[in-house]
Amino acid sequence: MAKRLFVVVAVLGLASVFVMGQSKPSIQGVWRAVEVTITNPKPAADLLPTGTHTNIQPGVVIFTAKHFAGIIDIAGKPRPTFRVRTKPTAQEMQSIWGPFNAGAGTYELSGTSVTVRFIVAKDPEFQRKGLLRFTTKLDGNNLWMTLVESFQTEVTNPVTVKYVRIE
Repeated sequence: MAKRLFVVVAVLGLASVFVMGQSKPSIQGVWRAVEVTITNPKPAADLLPTGTHTNIQPGVVIFTAKHFAGIIDIAGKPRPTFRVRTKPTAQEMQSIWGPFNAGAGTYELSGTSVTVRFIVAKDPEFQRKGLLRFTTKLDGNNLWMTLVESFQTEVTNPVTVKYVRIE
């Protein structure tokens, strides 16, 4: 009887180690943008038009245990270079820097909601008021993030970015 009890306890112990050793899906990692869905019926001329796009500019987001860093470019085409590097025109600067965003800070994950707070950002306004909220969907190595709140205001035409885990 003691031998059977030992075997049962040993099997249950190994099973619990196996189950507890499996990690639940996590957004921690390095993610590459592979798809962008624009819902705004009248996006700015230099941005992607309404619809889902897979031929997009490079973008990446990195999540650690508490921090994130991200770069996204929702230009409709590759960004041009300055004709004269030391004397860019206002139009050149807008077409190059307008659709490009970058920032880093902290994040909180609650269920399928991610709230990010910027420490540094391309746009100084994000450093002052920078709270964005996303809904997320995680399926294996795919992560979808939909912007639903910006500066404590609901986003009426949300953008969804699909990322693929690269690390």
